[in-house]
Amino acid sequence: MDFSELKSNLELNGETENFVLYGVSKTDFTEELKEELENHVKRIRMVFSFGNLPHKIQYCYVNSEQMERYSGNNHSKGRANLDENGVVSVYKFHPHEITHAIMFQNLGRPHPFFEEGVAVLFGWSSVDGMALWKQKPLEYWKNKRNESENLNFEKIFDLFSTLPQDISYPFAGSAVETIIKQNGVEKFKKIYMSLNAVTRYMQVSKLIVS
Repeated sequence: MDFSELKSNLELNGETENFVLYGVSKTDFTEELKEELENHVKRIRMVFSFGNLPHKIQYCYVNSEQMERYSGNNHSKGRANLDENGVVSVYKFHPHEITHAIMFQNLGRPHPFFEEGVAVLFGWSSVDGMALWKQKPLEYWKNKRNESENLNFEKIFDLFSTLPQDISYPFAGSAVETIIKQNGVEKFKKIYMSLNAVTRYMQVSKLIVS
């Protein structure tokens, strides 16, 4: 099932400043929920000094069966369809995936370490059901580190997509938080935009310390 077909099987729930909302029923998105969605966009825009979003996010709230048909994965809870400015989720508010959509519209797509790191940092434990990650990224990683003593920044960066997400994602979130604090937002944005999927750790380390 592609994104257009998925939307055609959902009910339009109206529009807000930054979202076109689709749901299983016509009344899935309350006014309080719409405000929560908009507040998340405002938060990301404020942190990164972004202007208005170029395109509204097509947010699709789906049931588990629809999610599996769309993603082909019965474990998936959400997915950002960046080319369609879309988010598909079994949650009515999924800040991790919304963050992906916002960052892509403003800065493009970097190495997955930074792409997921930002989404973890700003969309960590706000969704019910993510019991695995109850702590903040840095706290979680400190507790998890004892199980992963053979891993360091270089290995996690270069092997990011092959590692278990309960190791790679929280580390990326804590690393992004530290890099922003140490380098500032504007330099972080330049680093973010200069990366791509084949960037190696040694290239990143030079950007961070320069």
